[in-house]
Amino acid sequence: MKYKNFSAILISISSSLALVACGGSGAGFAKPTLPFSSFPAIKADQTIVAEGISQAATVTLDTDTDLVIDVSPAILDSDTTEVTLGFDSVKDLNTLTVESASANLSWTESSGDTFLNSGVGLFISSDAFFISNPDSSQTFVLADPADPSLNWNYQTFGVWQDTSVSGTTITNHRGVASLGRVSPVSGIPTSGSATYTGLASGFFSDINGNPHLFDSTLSAQASFSARSISFTTSATTTINENTLNITSEPGLNLSGNLFYNSGSNQFSGSLSTANGYLDGTATGRFYGSNAEEIGGTFDLRGSASESMLGGFGAKR
Repeated sequence: MKYKNFSAILISISSSLALVACGGSGAGFAKPTLPFSSFPAIKADQTIVAEGISQAATVTLDTDTDLVIDVSPAILDSDTTEVTLGFDSVKDLNTLTVESASANLSWTESSGDTFLNSGVGLFISSDAFFISNPDSSQTFVLADPADPSLNWNYQTFGVWQDTSVSGTTITNHRGVASLGRVSPVSGIPTSGSATYTGLASGFFSDINGNPHLFDSTLSAQASFSARSISFTTSATTTINENTLNITSEPGLNLSGNLFYNSGSNQFSGSLSTANGYLDGTATGRFYGSNAEEIGGTFDLRGSASESMLGGFGAKR
């Protein structure tokens, strides 16, 4: 069975890279599973579980044209999402599990799943882990928080796809997840401002049904006294999943304002694209002891098959 689009990009990357070094037996989860505190605190042979926010949608494509013919409404889960990360004896990632209202997926190097690390692919501007089961029907791409351009301590985000083919249709269950150590309300400043910088990435399908991946630079201006965040992306680039062509798409740059209530570490609000074709909502959280970082997910829709499902992460 042939799995297309996002999986094809993963296969292309896999063919040109070496496997991430395996420094242990490659056994499954290390025990015990511990709550996530920070990436620098992770030790060898350790497994951590982090809270998260996720959104997922079902995308249907035609097997003859590889074009999107339907996108379901995205399901937001800001209450029960958990992501588990396992590391081997040299602290290489070797297991990953995502559990949410719409997904229950896992990958383990010891069972034959592939874990790669490279700066090429969905996260064009930074390193990412590319994770796949043997037939590439289930894939996950996780932003590498240790990449020097990110240097995140308390959060990261990733995207996944679970693909099946039946007759003349390809069904892609696509999702994005933000995960990390959520800030206590007492750690969020009540005055002053901060600028968070990072990136946003995910899935985009245009009005003609062409499936893409996208990558953007993120800047978010937080006003703690107003409990608001001005959210903007720039330098948006897309990768056509069928042709692998990479294109600059300034019309897909995002902007909007997000807000949070007193006593809350979660924010949300409206976003729209610069070209005015798509609009929707974003949901995110402050991460770290003192709101050092932010992360979240968003879903935007336009006419016909136009849609944009993504995740983001940033630090101040």
